[in-house]
Amino acid sequence: MLELTDEQKKFVLENWDKMSLLELTKTTFQNPNVKGTSAEGIAIRKFLGSKKPKTTAWEKKEVVLSDFQKEFISNNPLMRPIEVARVVFSNPRIEPLSTEVMAIKRYQDELFTTDSTGRDLPDSEYKAPTHLTHVIAKINDYAHKDLKAEGMPMAQRKMVESLRNFLRSPRFLHTINSYVSKKNRDVFEQEYVRAVWDKPDLTPDELNLYINLCASYVQAITINRQKDLLDERYEREISNPDSKVSMSLAEMIKTKVDELNKCDKRQSELVNDLNGKRSMRMKERKGGSSNIANLIAWWREESNRKEMARLAELESSEAKEELEKLSSLSEIKAQILGLSPDELLRG
Repeated sequence: MLELTDEQKKFVLENWDKMSLLELTKTTFQNPNVKGTSAEGIAIRKFLGSKKPKTTAWEKKEVVLSDFQKEFISNNPLMRPIEVARVVFSNPRIEPLSTEVMAIKRYQDELFTTDSTGRDLPDSEYKAPTHLTHVIAKINDYAHKDLKAEGMPMAQRKMVESLRNFLRSPRFLHTINSYVSKKNRDVFEQEYVRAVWDKPDLTPDELNLYINLCASYVQAITINRQKDLLDERYEREISNPDSKVSMSLAEMIKTKVDELNKCDKRQSELVNDLNGKRSMRMKERKGGSSNIANLIAWWREESNRKEMARLAELESSEAKEELEKLSSLSEIKAQILGLSPDELLRG
């Protein structure tokens, strides 16, 4: 460890309250190239600290975050401290170890690692539901349906079982567990369930596209939230006659608008791609003969064969009322074709 000479100590004691640490270090060691963070600067800080001076001209000024800045931090838990600092202080040149960044990091640690009621951290890693009743509950909550496990038609049961498998896929689990915000995780799961629950015929590639689409929805919400906060700050500045609107703030708002437009465009392209692929596949299934593989798989189930025989017997005996209640023939056809009953009716 570098030690100060007696002459250097005397100079420091005489000038510590007149110079900054950088100036004091350069003058004490007669070296214009040294910095306050060098071994020389550390030696001076150590010496001054042992004497416990009342004031130090070189001490960094403490940053006090405003209510707006605190609100922005709490609404954007995914942003790094330096990214937040450059937004809330309207300075794109802020350095990673600046006092502003350190103040934001301390507030983030306090906000997101405590057990406060307002925290937005997931309680644990996401676990896919294993029981069909839990999957049905998610469908009813997110897609606003009224499915019931008891007496569920075969076509619907296939949808529920497929969704259970979709929620176990490695790509889905990796994506949902990558969110550090509980709010974003919930939105991602809700949008995914709403999008795929009634499409049991989706291919792995299509499922990955739906994951991308739902992740884009979450991203759009985050960008919108950031833009709203920037717009609010901009309105406050232009309404204050003594305030000067910074160009960097206007540029950041424009950047968020551009990001949002790109996100919307990406969503539109994904939706068109997904709808086009699936629509073509459905058309091929309905236009030609029924899928033989699905038909064979369906017929192998003994319960399905018995059900078909029972329906045929009812139909031959003209038990019209009971047949209409069951409506199982259309559901069986839908299952064989790999479609939902609604899709079958819509043609």
